[in-house]
Amino acid sequence: MTSAGSVFQGKIVDMSVTCISVLMGDKPAEKQVVTLHCNIFHKGQSHVFQIKALTVYAILSSGCFKVGFQFEPNNADAKKFICQLIA
Repeated sequence: MTSAGSVFQGKIVDMSVTCISVLMGDKPAEKQVVTLHCNIFHKGQSHVFQIKALTVYAILSSGCFKVGFQFEPNNADAKKFICQLIA
């Protein structure tokens, strides 16, 4: 994830067509638009994509932060790609 020149790393916990939940070591600012750089291994293949998202929440859980992001609604190509991944 990149935001205002900062780079954060995390592990995807859950994903839907509209949002994603990520475990992170650092807490990003809430209500901030960020660019998520995702690398998902699914059905024997690596899928890499980028999507803009809004940081919705960050909850401290077991020593790391569970962070929720809502995807930007106007990115039809990314939404189609995510639909194919989770189908």
